[in-house]
Amino acid sequence: MIVCSCKIKSDRQIADAVQTGVETFADLCDHVDISNDCGQCARLTKTIFEQCLETSGKKTKAKKKEKRRKP
Repeated sequence: MIVCSCKIKSDRQIADAVQTGVETFADLCDHVDISNDCGQCARLTKTIFEQCLETSGKKTKAKKKEKRRKP
């Protein structure tokens, strides 16, 4: 499913990033180049990312507010 319509990024790309070792939301945004434009997809992207981490057996990092780096 398309998650980010600005950059045409899918949930599969998020899952692939988790499988290659991405462990934080900020790293995901940089690695996949998602949620960096308008930000409309940020909440859904983070939800899918956390589900992928749990599915892969990785624990989510502490539930603290993580500041994203702007490109």
